Amino acid sequence: MNSVIIPAVFLLAIVLFPASQPQPLVAEELGDPAVLSARIEAYQVDRQSDYESIYSYIKSKYRKISDEDAQEIATCLVDSGESLAIDPKFVAALIERESGFRKDAVSSTGARGLGQIKDFNFKSLNIENPEDIRQNVNGTASYFKNMLTRWGDRSERVSLALASYFRGYTAIKTQGRFDPKTQEYVGDIIKNYNYISSHKAQAVKTGPTLELN
Repeated sequence: MNSVIIPAVFLLAIVLFPASQPQPLVAEELGDPAVLSARIEAYQVDRQSDYESIYSYIKSKYRKISDEDAQEIATCLVDSGESLAIDPKFVAALIERESGFRKDAVSSTGARGLGQIKDFNFKSLNIENPEDIRQNVNGTASYFKNMLTRWGDRSERVSLALASYFRGYTAIKTQGRFDPKTQEYVGDIIKNYNYISSHKAQAVKTGPTLELN
C-alpha cells in the first residue's frame, strides 16, 4: 500500500508546487528583441537629424545641462555611433540612465562620468580624464559595443549587453536570468530610447540647426 501512496503524493506535490521559472530577459511590452537589435546595430547615422534629436532631448528634459555640454555630447554620440555602427540615440539613452547627462557624475562605488565607467576600465577604453565628454562617450559606446559582440548572435543580445554593462558580463552569464533591478535598468533604457527616437520628428522640425564638424 505504501508503495502506491508515496508516488501519488509525490506527483501531487509536483502539480501543486512546480519549479519556479526564470524571469524573462525582456518584458514583452518592450518589444521583439530581434527587432530591437535590427534598429540599433548596423545603423546608418543621419548626422544632422540624430544630432538634433539628441540635443533637443537633452535640453528639453535636462535644463541644467549647459548648451555647450549638450552640443558636445550630441556631437560625440553621433561620431561614435557612426564609427561603431550603433544608433547614437541608444547610447544617449544608456548615458541618460547612468548619469542624467552629467559629465561630472560620480557614483557611490566610484564610477565616473557620463557612462559611469569604473577606473579599472579607463586604460582599455582610452580614458585619461573621465570628465572629458569625448573620452567618456567614446568609452561608453565602445564598452557597450564590446558587450554586444560578446553575446554573439543571440536574439536578445541588446538586452544582455545592457545587463552586462550594469552587472558585468560574467555575472549575467553565470546567473542566466535578470534580477528585478537589472530588469528595471534594461527596461528604463529601452523605454528612453523609444522616447528619444519618437522625439526625433519634433526635433527635426523645431530643433536647432547647428553645423557639425
